[in-house]
Amino acid sequence: MTKNKSFNRGQMAALSLADRHALVDVLDHWSLSEIQQVLGVIGRRLATAALIDRLSCNPRVHESTLHDLVVRSLWMFGPEYEKSEICSNATIKTVVRRLFGRTYETRVNGGRRPDIVMVPGGSTYCFAGLELPPPATCPLIVRPAVAVVELKRGGSRLTQRDMNQLEGYAHELAEAGRRCSSGFIHGWVVGDEIAAGLPTDRMLCNAERCYARVRATTFSALSDAARRQLPNGGEAKLLRSDDGDHLARLDWLC
Repeated sequence: MTKNKSFNRGQMAALSLADRHALVDVLDHWSLSEIQQVLGVIGRRLATAALIDRLSCNPRVHESTLHDLVVRSLWMFGPEYEKSEICSNATIKTVVRRLFGRTYETRVNGGRRPDIVMVPGGSTYCFAGLELPPPATCPLIVRPAVAVVELKRGGSRLTQRDMNQLEGYAHELAEAGRRCSSGFIHGWVVGDEIAAGLPTDRMLCNAERCYARVRATTFSALSDAARRQLPNGGEAKLLRSDDGDHLARLDWLC
């Protein structure tokens, strides 16, 4: 313990005047335990992104392995999904019942199972809500957007068949929430690479409105985007928010 304290005093003595002022400013707003907590979260998230990079290009890695990693890392799809309620590998009927408290009789294959369906936050939602419809139209709480994610095994190449599968899920989910007229779905299908010429970003629309946006992406693009959510792209820089809730308002959590 004495050795560590002596080493730290030596480090302090070696700091430039600007670095000392910066350290004082950080400690004015953060405790050492908070700094340790934040750096620990950043480190774990960087490690997860690196692991996904390594596994996703290996054809011997099964979809379930990547699925488990992604389910534990929903923040990668955006900070609004970090504390999502999810249904994993469940039928559309089960998704609607569990997440949205509604009964839905599908007109297509009721056994189809999206890998992940997630809703931000911890409330009960009127299904597929992005915008806020009038209470009379949709009396339940509505929050930003439902997301459906389909994951492929390591080394996979995404094709039109994969996009068609995702579009089918998005259509079913939107149909289940048709009473919420302004509902919206975000969808992603994720693989190791994308076939040449495959459209990777589409809006799905009917005669009344556009109800979903579906995208094809790669695991490497997903992990790169996730790293960019971290302060300075993963560098351990602490940020302070104006509202004082600094742990909850970092770049990668706000």
